[in-house]
Amino acid sequence: MTNPVTFLLGAGAAFPFGVPMMTGFYADFREYLSRRYPHCFTFLERLERAGTHPTRDLETLLSDLSAVVDLNRGLTLLGVGSASHQPDVELARELRGYLDAFIVDTCERFDRASPARELQPLLALHELGPLWVFTTNYDRIIEYACEQSGISWTDGFERPGDQAVADWTGKFHSDVRLVKLHGSVNWYVDDPDRSLHRLDRGYSLPAHDFMLVRGDQRLRPLMIIPTLEKEALGTPYVELSVRFTDVLQESHLLIIAGNSLRDSHIHNYIRARLDALEVLVVSPSATKRMSVLGSSDRIHGIDAGFSEFLSVAGTKLFELGRTMAAQDRADQANRSAVKAFIVSVSQDTLDETTLRKDSDLYRIWSDSKSAVTADRVQAVRDLASHRHPAVARRLQHLLSNDPDEHVRVACVTAFTQAVPDGCVTLLSDALAKEMAPLVQLELALALCRQSHNEKTVDALRHGITRPELSSVARSVINDYLAASSERV
Repeated sequence: MTNPVTFLLGAGAAFPFGVPMMTGFYADFREYLSRRYPHCFTFLERLERAGTHPTRDLETLLSDLSAVVDLNRGLTLLGVGSASHQPDVELARELRGYLDAFIVDTCERFDRASPARELQPLLALHELGPLWVFTTNYDRIIEYACEQSGISWTDGFERPGDQAVADWTGKFHSDVRLVKLHGSVNWYVDDPDRSLHRLDRGYSLPAHDFMLVRGDQRLRPLMIIPTLEKEALGTPYVELSVRFTDVLQESHLLIIAGNSLRDSHIHNYIRARLDALEVLVVSPSATKRMSVLGSSDRIHGIDAGFSEFLSVAGTKLFELGRTMAAQDRADQANRSAVKAFIVSVSQDTLDETTLRKDSDLYRIWSDSKSAVTADRVQAVRDLASHRHPAVARRLQHLLSNDPDEHVRVACVTAFTQAVPDGCVTLLSDALAKEMAPLVQLELALALCRQSHNEKTVDALRHGITRPELSSVARSVINDYLAASSERV
């Protein structure tokens, strides 16, 4: 079965787990270089004074260093002597070696306590079919989250196992199929035979002229410079780009999270598929950045961080995926489902932002998302005293989606307190879907406590027609309706 949802992640998706953004990476490396290697820091300042980039970050530095390293080859092609430039070329090589080591060390220090928990809404989508996750990041956060969650994953190398080294196969046959478009901190290439290997983690090297030795193999880091098209044409990056375009042809929805879309070949691939693909851009400035993909009405934006988006949208995202999978590429139905999802999640995100201003209320709000059932039950009870539209929406969401029946029971009581007027429709809708006898009984009792009017009676008459309704709830409703007929 084809999964209808595909992800494209960038630096913003890794930032919540301790990996810096591109500008943060540059600032941290700059400070590190000034302390450890002053002669290379002086060279870095020369690159900055050249003023070739309006802003400096990791990508611009990698691009500049590559241009200098390739200087000798260019001069040779022109028949110009390169001896006077050789010291600068060597400095650029040395600086690139320190930068590679810094990237590896920084990416390997990611927060290992939270990825499996925070990324659960993403990983859960593999239940709808093999989940493709494309990323331009070098870190190992997705792999680690899969392992901690017991979910099988592949990245084009041999499947993870007890061995420290895995060889490149180019095959993707697991629940989560991770495609690292720019390489990884633990990918290495054998010099000179160019065979590719994934190690159990990234190992930083002291300088550019160091290599890892494995038997007769000499391994160098395999991370490419995102802005250089020529590097993207080598192995395995051509195969990975082709995989991206192939998967886009089968996807219904592409979620782009924390990715600046600076790579022209990537956003060109996406633009070529906009006739049959919905695209959702997620980042704090999504509605401003999404224009790089064009002006199609298939491009949508939610101004939220990736962790915030997953926290707010998790259950709804899974339901959207299930709806789209059932539609079997029914284009208009899928478009309607995506738009409804975005409207709902945008409102949820706005609620989250609004409630952050009230620290006490936000603490309760956060507890309502706890993994501990008792915490959620208590949070629901506490939310009942807050007459805020966001609270009503949160209680409604929990009543419809929380996996624990005790939380849903607490929601019934809390909702009738928080929204005493107009709750009959919600309770009636819940009764029409609820399968747990305990919650059915609580819903029946809550409806019977509402003001005696035609709307309440109709809701109960409709609820009692359900064959799945428990005998206890049915008895409560029958007694109420019998008494109602006597009052009439």
